[in-house]
Amino acid sequence: MSHRTKLAALLSLTLGLLAPGAAGAAVRPTTGGTLRLAVQTPGATAPEARSLPGRIRASLDECTLGDLLAGPPQVDEEEDRLILLLEEGLVFQDGSKLDAAAVVESLSAHARGSGGVEAWRLLVLAGAAERMSGAEGELGLKAIGARRLELRLSWPLGAGAVELLSHPGLPLRSKGGAPCGPFQAREGGRDGVLVPFDRHPRGRPYFDRVQLFSTREGSRQGKADLRLEASVDTPRELPLTTRSLTFLQVNASPALREQIDGSLDRKAIVRYLVGGRARQVSTLLPDAPPGASRSSGEAPPRRALTLAFDGEDPVHRRIAERIQVRLHDGGLEVALQPLPARERGALLTGATELALITLPGLPRDPARGLAAVSHAVLGARAAQEVLETAAAAERAGGGLGAALGELEARLPVVFLYGEDEVVWIGDSLQGAEPSGTLPFDPGDLWRWESSTR
Repeated sequence: MSHRTKLAALLSLTLGLLAPGAAGAAVRPTTGGTLRLAVQTPGATAPEARSLPGRIRASLDECTLGDLLAGPPQVDEEEDRLILLLEEGLVFQDGSKLDAAAVVESLSAHARGSGGVEAWRLLVLAGAAERMSGAEGELGLKAIGARRLELRLSWPLGAGAVELLSHPGLPLRSKGGAPCGPFQAREGGRDGVLVPFDRHPRGRPYFDRVQLFSTREGSRQGKADLRLEASVDTPRELPLTTRSLTFLQVNASPALREQIDGSLDRKAIVRYLVGGRARQVSTLLPDAPPGASRSSGEAPPRRALTLAFDGEDPVHRRIAERIQVRLHDGGLEVALQPLPARERGALLTGATELALITLPGLPRDPARGLAAVSHAVLGARAAQEVLETAAAAERAGGGLGAALGELEARLPVVFLYGEDEVVWIGDSLQGAEPSGTLPFDPGDLWRWESSTR
């Protein structure tokens, strides 16, 4: 019996106990119908993997390590070695075997080079930092037969390692590139419609199809079940466990970072330029010790600086202009360099002295959020140091601020603001429970049907 079949049976039993008789018959979980998601921007065919639309889109046809397990992991006494048992008979959407060897090959591919925006999660595996830094070495992931996996961890984390690795940013793919998620594109794949993958590891999804369309198309397409903004047909707010973080990367001396940090007015940026859910952020650590100076005693440069930013984001343009004015008042000349969408990846390369960057999809957990930023800005080894230090502090019962404050201070960034991520869903949509960095497992979504309607 698949996970979803068990879930439906349990839910039906629960509803029967809570609402017997006529009331129990009036509302029931159902299969079938179309899930309508207004999450794409007009003309966008491949949203950035870390963006909220990108993560929702990836969750529809990608599967992850956690989807494959036949039961809880076996954890050794030291909590740094796990044995995982996979379900029997798993396949990718192209029909090829999804066994332990395929999992090892797929996850190992994410540990080569930079590995993508979520590759910092792989650092929980022994040897991952070396592999991601270009060195040769064995990854702490091994197939033991067709259905068993051995995980050797960089630090004791136990079953938490599986949760860390189960993210659509680390999708499992066949040698031919086929995914293994709950839905798959129809033949042709260009009409925004997905249909169920009947052999998904957790069972067939409840909906018979998914229709993706942009918010602009919503009036023509009819009511949506989920949107990225509130509307009449999506009145329920669903808070996520993630947030976006906007910061200024300063590829210069600590003295310049300190001068810039003291020149910027975060309150004004949030209140007048961003609004909405934005909140000022000066540190990611809730108990960080105050007043730690990052200055090396060097005099700030007097030459003109270049500030790169996303030229197609009007909020970023306004913030960049505000920063330019504030730094001019402090004696620093700044030239603005707007980048087109195709060059946004260059913002993190350090090609300019200043870069305005927003990273979406960051865990609200302070240590994991700091690790994600460290990976994006400084690389794998810096992110691993954050995670290992946080794990040691937790085992010792110490505060994260004291343990991670120095590592945060090394980052060549000035934090500006963060925004909690939310989606809005319709009243009839059920099964939308936040999970990790996703708003829901799309295969678990279904619609209430009432005989009184």
